[in-house]
Amino acid sequence: MSSPKARIAVVGSRFGSAAELLSALTSADLPIDLPLVVGPSAEVGTEVYVGERTFVVHPMPDEDWSGFDLAILCDPAPDLIRLSRMIREAGCTVLDLTGAFLDYREVIPLVGGVNEGALPEALKTSLLVAAPPLAVLICSVLKPLLVRAELKRVSSLALVAASHAGKDGMETLSRQTLNLYRSGRVHDGDDETNEQGVDENTYDTEIPFAQGLAFNILPSLGSIHGEGVTLEEGRLARSVQAVLGLPNLPVGATIVAVPVFAAHAVHLGIELNPALSVEDVHHLFESAEGLVPEAPMSPGLTPFHVAGTDAIAVGRVRVDSAHPGALLVWAVADNLGRCVARNAVDILRAWLACARVDGGADKRRLE
Repeated sequence: MSSPKARIAVVGSRFGSAAELLSALTSADLPIDLPLVVGPSAEVGTEVYVGERTFVVHPMPDEDWSGFDLAILCDPAPDLIRLSRMIREAGCTVLDLTGAFLDYREVIPLVGGVNEGALPEALKTSLLVAAPPLAVLICSVLKPLLVRAELKRVSSLALVAASHAGKDGMETLSRQTLNLYRSGRVHDGDDETNEQGVDENTYDTEIPFAQGLAFNILPSLGSIHGEGVTLEEGRLARSVQAVLGLPNLPVGATIVAVPVFAAHAVHLGIELNPALSVEDVHHLFESAEGLVPEAPMSPGLTPFHVAGTDAIAVGRVRVDSAHPGALLVWAVADNLGRCVARNAVDILRAWLACARVDGGADKRRLE
């Protein structure tokens, strides 16, 4: 007699990761039932198109989530903490893709293929938290190097696409681009904007990239705290440390937004002990599952090349001329497809394996 399949709820369809996730789930060879998409009342009845299949958004259960084994949270929302607690009290495990729990000290951000060994500890609370997309990209690049050396320091310049803010972000970039062509202004225009139609005082807002991303670069996202670090930059540094299990690793992070619709890119400065040659690093990347290394003299793949794929492309590996003991690396990947959806599937696969080995670990009935 075959084991029952896991019952999956995909919660929320507005942000944009749900379609990518459903595509990844339905194409993966996993012992799961066809996922059910649920959402708040404003989303009920809307359709999510995945290839030739259409998913209709159903109402969320009022309180009883016992009909599901795993609920995957896709959309940022004010009440996610309460919702997560209610789901877990019903005996259902939660996998969060929104980042809402990353600032909780006890949370272990997860990257499939990098720190899946942390899953049993995370399951003690029935809450699995996916690492943010940039941390998935960076840790996937750093992990193979740990076979031969220790990390002494990592610095990162992250170039994030409009899809960082989901569908709203991509629609905002498209609208701003058209506005600039038509009127020379980013926005449609109001008394609060300057002559380019940009609100110079807008930093934290529900409108993504309100300062104007079209034909522009935004040197920070969100408000700046502490020593000039944004919330997301601090969160990225802590996530990289947590995923790699190196809480004292110096990690510097700068996140800027660029006018690209999809796929994030990072430029990494990596100091290793012992120092590795460019050839050694290239061989380690070649042997790492999921990485697509480029030839040493290649100009480097771009977001355009990897958007819509599962590839993490790494290239432009070279010695840092200002710091001969360090290396510089360029990496790029589709943030929603590879770093969110594929990572979620990898975590789900590890969760299924863990649940079948220890049926009581996540309080579900998968045996």
